[in-house]
Amino acid sequence: MAIGTKTKVNGKTNGSKSSKKELKNPTLFSIEQCAEYRQELLQSTKNINLISELLQNFKLSEPLILRSKVSDNDLQKISALSVTLAQVFLDFIKTGRLKVSKSAGDKQAMVAKWLKSKYSEMKTFMIHILSLPEALDLNEDVKSFKIGVLEILMKLLKAESDNMGSGEEPYFSTKTYGEIIYGVLLSGDISQILSDGTIDNYLLLEFMDSYFNRYWDLKYYFMSELKKQLEADIMQLDNDSKKVVFSSFATLVKMKNVINDFEKTVKKTYTKNPPKVISQQTVFKQNFEKNWITLLNFPLELSQYKLVLLMADKRMIPFFNNPTKLMDFLTNSYDTGFSSSDITISILALNGLFGLMRRFNLEYPDFFKKLYAILTPELLHLTVKSRFFRLLDVFMGSTHLSSSIVASFIKRLARIALTAPPSGVVIVIPFIYNLLKRHPTCMLLLHNTTEFESFEDPFDEEEEDPSNTNALKSSIWELQTMMNHYHPNVASLAKILQQHFNKYSYNMEDFLDWNYNKFITTEFEKKAKGEVAVDYEKWDTVLGFESSYLPGFEF
Repeated sequence: MAIGTKTKVNGKTNGSKSSKKELKNPTLFSIEQCAEYRQELLQSTKNINLISELLQNFKLSEPLILRSKVSDNDLQKISALSVTLAQVFLDFIKTGRLKVSKSAGDKQAMVAKWLKSKYSEMKTFMIHILSLPEALDLNEDVKSFKIGVLEILMKLLKAESDNMGSGEEPYFSTKTYGEIIYGVLLSGDISQILSDGTIDNYLLLEFMDSYFNRYWDLKYYFMSELKKQLEADIMQLDNDSKKVVFSSFATLVKMKNVINDFEKTVKKTYTKNPPKVISQQTVFKQNFEKNWITLLNFPLELSQYKLVLLMADKRMIPFFNNPTKLMDFLTNSYDTGFSSSDITISILALNGLFGLMRRFNLEYPDFFKKLYAILTPELLHLTVKSRFFRLLDVFMGSTHLSSSIVASFIKRLARIALTAPPSGVVIVIPFIYNLLKRHPTCMLLLHNTTEFESFEDPFDEEEEDPSNTNALKSSIWELQTMMNHYHPNVASLAKILQQHFNKYSYNMEDFLDWNYNKFITTEFEKKAKGEVAVDYEKWDTVLGFESSYLPGFEF
């Protein structure tokens, strides 16, 4: 490469040989040119102005990356530019050229400040590359390039932390790490948020697998720097970007229980000499809690509500210094479930509320009234019904509940079973059996026939308070109809209510996971005794001939 013209640094010329023609031509430097620039920069301090040319040329890469198809040749040049700049600045960091010592003269200090500004400019652009639209990353080479940029930034972070501290004092470059976190969390796109609330972002997964999950200093400072980013830049983003940040953080917490794995003795760190603060679990938990509280105020999709509520009981509440801060969120989530006609959210919210009540003796007014409201016909069609009945079994476990409340739950369950699929009915019948065993005062629901005198059921299914439904004056006639159910398994199970109650309580786990697939599989696996009768008369065909079962029809 011919490097011909002299350039100026701070008004003075140096001996570089760069061509003015190339600066005017908006094309990327070749790989060979990048190598020569690197050699010039590392050979002599007089050539540092070449950094400006490299940066200027590097920034030409953005419109190329934004194209739906970027050529392999251009991508190789862009990669060479990023690697060249990284290698140069890594050398400058390790040799102390970005640090201004007390004994440095004005000229040296001025050059160091100029280099730091260019270094900051380079990092800013690289982080900007991470957040370029994901929809354009259909090219696997572009994905590899962005992962390479992340790797460069992490190497720069390590070099800063190991070489730019004051003396032997422990040091971690929190500012650079905060900027990297910002870029990684925003590298996704709202279209990548999955139906379960997590995000399918390859760059986030790479960050988690290669860095976050491996090193304790990166975990600790992730929480503290995210808190700063939330307080500053992230709060200014639009709603779609906030949803991306939320799903990215929630995905990180879901895939790795970061606090449960935290140890007081830090075994593996990314940087050479990190501050001892990274072993302070209390501070770590405080930052974890503050991040969640801030993120929960973001506008959320229903899938994101569900994701948080699924994690709340085991991955959030146990690690909050003050879990009562989640009370308002859980209460609002319960109401959101009904307003959005998705009672799954209400079920999961009650799960979290019960965790707070059980562990921290919190009082939640009208808990059983809220629980009773969830017993709708829709419940027995949901995939989360198993989770709900596990919870309901715990909620109704107390023998100190009033008979009127227990009877209302029994009656409501029996009523919604009338329109439930077999997989729902086989849960309700043993559950009611267990409630009757646990609360003998409700046994009269099996024998009460007084309502049949007027052919009216006194049970008020419109009443929202389970204490005032008149359920004790009714009977569970609904389950008697189940004895004639079309599915033989359901009919056989319902007949247990005609027998003496000397059977032990059912183990609910035997019934909670039944579905249509299991029913069909069970039927297919049955061994038939003898020949199965299909019809009393044999036919050659079903459709299409006069001698068929349906003459006159053509198929």
